[in-house]
Amino acid sequence: MLVLMFELLNTINIWLSDFLARPWRRLVFALVSGLLLSLSLPAVAKGYFSAFALSAWFGLVPLLILAKSSNKTWRLILEALCFSMAYHLVAFSWLPELHPLTWQGFSLALSLLISSLAWFVPSFFHASLVVPFVLVAKSIYDAKPKRTGSLSYMDIVLLAFIWVLIQYKLQFHLWGYSVLSAPLHLLAYSQHQYLSLIQIVNIVGSVGLEGLILLVNLYLSNFFNVRAAQGSLRISNFNINQPSFSLHNMPQQIYMGLVLAGILLASFAYGGSVIARSAAGMTKQSAEPSLGDCFGTACLAMTPPVSMTNGDNVIARSEATKHSENVTDVTFSRLQPRVQNLQLGSENDWLSFVIAQANLSAEASRGKHLNALDVLRIMKAKTAEAYARYGESKADIVLWPEGAAPLIISDTLPAEFDDMASYADLFVFGTYHLEDSKLYNSNAFVDYAAKRLQFYNKINLVPFGEYTPWTELLPASLKELAKTAIGTGFERGSTKQDVIVTSKGRIGTCVCFELLFPDLVRKQAAKSEILINLNDLSWFKSERAEDAFLAAAKFRAIENAQGLILASNRGISTGIDACGRLVADRLQKARKRSVYNLYGW
Repeated sequence: MLVLMFELLNTINIWLSDFLARPWRRLVFALVSGLLLSLSLPAVAKGYFSAFALSAWFGLVPLLILAKSSNKTWRLILEALCFSMAYHLVAFSWLPELHPLTWQGFSLALSLLISSLAWFVPSFFHASLVVPFVLVAKSIYDAKPKRTGSLSYMDIVLLAFIWVLIQYKLQFHLWGYSVLSAPLHLLAYSQHQYLSLIQIVNIVGSVGLEGLILLVNLYLSNFFNVRAAQGSLRISNFNINQPSFSLHNMPQQIYMGLVLAGILLASFAYGGSVIARSAAGMTKQSAEPSLGDCFGTACLAMTPPVSMTNGDNVIARSEATKHSENVTDVTFSRLQPRVQNLQLGSENDWLSFVIAQANLSAEASRGKHLNALDVLRIMKAKTAEAYARYGESKADIVLWPEGAAPLIISDTLPAEFDDMASYADLFVFGTYHLEDSKLYNSNAFVDYAAKRLQFYNKINLVPFGEYTPWTELLPASLKELAKTAIGTGFERGSTKQDVIVTSKGRIGTCVCFELLFPDLVRKQAAKSEILINLNDLSWFKSERAEDAFLAAAKFRAIENAQGLILASNRGISTGIDACGRLVADRLQKARKRSVYNLYGW
């Protein structure tokens, strides 16, 4: 059997050497290989195709074959870009869904241009980050004896480290939080459905899982010893037993394979034990049907899209005040106490929540069909519907998604929100916060029990959506992209914002795609007992962005061993427990910090 395997590998290597002798074939090989790797993306690898997620474990091997067999650096750069562009254009295929933007006043042609650039530019930015990795790989291969080409232990570890350094540091922190970074494409996220495997991220983070995926890809590349093309190669020129096509240093390869297999088995064993301990530690309260099993489907807080006619909603407006009560007017203070001597957990370790999701389109919710009061009426009606399904007297938290209250709020809570106290003691919603003459995209926390109003101001803004970078270099038409429904761009929130201290516990929070930045969420989770993300994906019509966003949300919850509530205007609204399982209406507060939260990078 071993002899047959080597003969098969030798035959494949000879065929690849022949096929890759022509430059145009190498480009085709790069493009097709990049597309095959894209099958691992969360938006593709689902349902009947969920097994495609496994392609992440070997999908980079063709790129390494190109690096190993290249004899021209400039050509390798082009091939790496072709490979990576094919992958990233699929990864960001939801960005063209910005079109049409005619409702914002753009012509059809300009709208098409803007949406195309929004797709191409981030794809090219992320694709270009693969080039340094490939060039380092080529330099290592070039330093090897021509008859071997196999990577040593140190080579494999070094290249895996360089990959994660580029993907998790360079792209996140180039120009601060990178203007062009939209990290929904990371290979680690492709494994989100394998909960037993990804529990290790509470120790090593998603960066550690990404590194493990790279180690396996680099190891597998050792089995393909394709020679650099010197003119035209033909199969007839080679003997199947030729030394240059044999696997170099077989004992070392077997040892490396056993080590990697051991790491994978240990990861699954650790993940299984974490999930088992979590299940065994559940109280009777937590064991209700709202908690899915490890690979189960979610009970999602989703509602059908609102039917609109001439800008007026068809929901019976009387439902919006069905649960309203008289609430005493209070003056809310924005001052919050310092977080000192944090003790995670409390006598009441569980938080119940209700999410109102209206599924309003970006056009409808940004003042083109509905004004702010129309949106508030719809959100209150949706809250009543969600609360009726909840079926209990009162929840701990009621949540509205990002921008669900399109008002400018400063230090005083508008009277329109007084009746929300009948649903929960804590009301969390997305709004626009005015502070010191600066406008922020914010999460507002109304603590009716403590009579306190607090805000988290978004730090990592979406370029061209919430602010305009390089303003002086852009034409006026592109600057308009940074105009919100209330007519101006947002300011960046302070990086020194603390967690939100409420009567229901300490809450770490972020707005929309800030969830994609592990270190930002980790800093919040270091002092919090539960995480909340309010988001709005209504700009995008398909489920591709929603699937990728949910995968990233699972990783943030597991990394920090902390429950996370995802409240979406359009997409998936759900709770995610500390093991990445989806829950309907109840989460346990964090009991302790994870290893990654304490020491991660």
